[in-house]
Amino acid sequence: MQNYLSLGILTKSDIEDIEGLDVTAKAKADFSDVKDGDWFRNAVDWAVENKITSGYGEGTFSPNTVCNRAMMVSFLGNLDKVITRI
Repeated sequence: MQNYLSLGILTKSDIEDIEGLDVTAKAKADFSDVKDGDWFRNAVDWAVENKITSGYGEGTFSPNTVCNRAMMVSFLGNLDKVITRI
């Protein structure tokens, strides 16, 4: 992920894979484009469970969508709320 950060290019699945956090989720998020076996599956489930992200309204997560600044601020703000609870 560090190489992407230096380029300023991150996808949603990169953001959801924050190193150092235990991203064990109790339940699976229901997205048509997030499958069992995807490398980011656990992180997405955890992020949805902890209200860091909710995906898109049409039942997709769009893991390859490049994050814009607004998305990044939203994710990090929501992540901060979770980290302060830990």
